[in-house]
Amino acid sequence: MTPGAWFCRDGTRYFPGQRWVSISLRSLHLVGVAGMGAGILADGLDPGMRQMYVLLTIVSGFAMTLIFAWSEGRWLLQLCGQSVLVKLALVAAIPIWPAAAVELFIAIILISGFTSHAPARLRHFEPIRWCAGSGERPVSASGGKRGNNRGADGAGGAES
Repeated sequence: MTPGAWFCRDGTRYFPGQRWVSISLRSLHLVGVAGMGAGILADGLDPGMRQMYVLLTIVSGFAMTLIFAWSEGRWLLQLCGQSVLVKLALVAAIPIWPAAAVELFIAIILISGFTSHAPARLRHFEPIRWCAGSGERPVSASGGKRGNNRGADGAGGAES
């Protein structure tokens, strides 16, 4: 399969239990982000615990990214997917540049807020149009517009 065919394929893939895997990963991700914020903003954690929360945030975020990319490759081309990749890079930069941790963390939160609550048309905008007809949001098998990164079981949304 060519990269273009992978990104631009019609339809969305799901696996059994995807909803519960996504809910579990999102919950772990929230724990990681909250712990990371406590360690960075309040300096309330020893460095080892702070690193553990940063790692939890990176691993859970990366796992959610893999699921969304596997489910719908086009997600990586959309602003919502690209913003997640930027956030993962910023989180990964925290252990490398601890002196900038507060600024990096605030940037992550701001990106999350804007991309999570932006209109679907903006979240699913494709800055680079690799796919034919990429100006339109795909239509799901049920006939409804796809555009909220939620699967047939309602799970999803990678904008957190």
